[in-house]
Order: sequence, then C-alpha cells, then structure tokens
Amino acid sequence: MSEPKAVRVSQEATTSTTVTEPSGVAGSTSSGAMAPSGASACAGAEMPGGSGASSRASAPTGAGASSPVGAPSGAGAPTGASALSRAGASAGAGAPSGAGKSVAEGVPITDGRRLKGERRRRALIEATLRVVERDGASGVTHRTVAREAGLPSTASTYYFDSIDALLNEALATSTNEDADRIVALAEGPDGNRHRALAALMAECVADRGRLHAEFELCLRAARRPELRGPNRRWAEALRTFARRLTDDPLRVDLFAHAYDGLLLQGLLADEPPTADAYEKMLRQLLP
Repeated sequence: MSEPKAVRVSQEATTSTTVTEPSGVAGSTSSGAMAPSGASACAGAEMPGGSGASSRASAPTGAGASSPVGAPSGAGAPTGASALSRAGASAGAGAPSGAGKSVAEGVPITDGRRLKGERRRRALIEATLRVVERDGASGVTHRTVAREAGLPSTASTYYFDSIDALLNEALATSTNEDADRIVALAEGPDGNRHRALAALMAECVADRGRLHAEFELCLRAARRPELRGPNRRWAEALRTFARRLTDDPLRVDLFAHAYDGLLLQGLLADEPPTADAYEKMLRQLLP
C-alpha cells in the first residue's frame, strides 16, 4: 500500500534538513580554520611578535599551511662562517649570506614576507654595530637596538632570542663581509694589489667607530672558541690574498698575523696612517 502524500513530503523535508545541516556546520568550521581573524593576519604580515594568526603568518616556527614554504625553523645556536640562515629565520649567530638571498639555494628570495624579514634582520644587525660603536657591547639591549633600527620594540626579540645571539650575529656578519672584500681583491684583475689593499686599510681606519666595534666584538671569540669560525675564514681570506703575491709560506703567515695589528695600531694612533704609508708596509711584508 502506498504511503499518503503528506507523509512522504514530511519525510523528504526531514531528510533534506538532516543532510544540509552538517554541511553548514562543516563550512563554518573550515572557514574558521582558514582565517581565524582577518585583522590578525594583516598584523602578522606587518610586525613581528604578534599573536595567533599573526605569529604563524610571519614566524619561521609556524605550523601547517600558515608557514611560508621553505621557512627555517627554530632559533639556532651561534655558529661560525656561512652557516647562518638569513632567509628570515630567528637563528642565533652564524655566517652571513647576501641580503635577499636564500642560504640553502643561493637564489634571490621572492616571498615578500621572507624578504621583509631579511631586511629587518639586516637592519637590526647594522643597528647593533652602531650601538657597539657608540656605547660598547655592554650598551646593547633589545630595546636600544630596535629603537636604533627604527623598528618596533618587539622586533629584536622576535628575530634574536637573546642579546648574546644578536652580538654573535653582528660579529659574524662584519667579519665575513670584511673577508669577502679581501677575497675580491685577491681574485680581481691583476694590477697593483699592494695599493688596492692599502687604500682599503686606510678606509677602515678612517671609519674608526666601526673598526672599534669590530675589534670589541672579535675579542668575544678570544674567550669563546665556538665563536671563532668567522675569524678562521677571515684569516684564510688574508692568506688567499698573500698567496697572490708570494709563494713563501712564512711570509703568508706573517702577513695574516700582521694585518690586524696594523689596523689596530692605526686605530690607536692620533693620526691614522694614509694609504701611502700602508702601501710601504705591505711591500715590506709581501715584496
């Protein structure tokens, strides 16, 4: 016997309600998972140290789809040479890489958030060197560095988990950049290398504040062997330069050890040596 029409209509309405209600709930849940807060996501893209979606949008340690693809994780311990991640990671000190470059791939960073993070890290490192130059290493605080860089007060703690990590990074960055300049002179076209290096040395002692800051940071490695990686690369860069002018291993070592002494004495002098004076010294070391 067929059911009355009214009963069938009632059952169909019930079935329709039962099917569509979970769909509405699921859609609501999915929407919530993808965008907890439009305002927070925007804030996260603009400034570090935010909460909720903002942290996941910009922090290297974010989870799931919120994290940028290939973003490094965690804060690393201080390392030497070029091991440092500069692709926006909140790592400790290590060796620097070119601004806007992916350390792992050596290619330009195209992700806007990662590039912004890289630029902020660089600004904080430069600000740290200026603070050390002006106030010494003891004057470095997260708040002071952020203010010097013109960034929010939370920026320094977002990218560097301690003052120690910030100082180590500044040491590694300055040392490796100096090494790159020496290697560029060694590998450049043949010419008057003595004169080229003498001009570079005169430039260094003319910027007394920056050189003073670099020497002060370098002395940290005298007490902490784990920070000596960049200094070893620096010494090898000097040897690379010397080998372009002499085959005598003793003279190569002599030059590598004497170079920093010449700069330090220039820093201590009332009148820093000129390029002409440095060239005469270099020709005695590397005839």
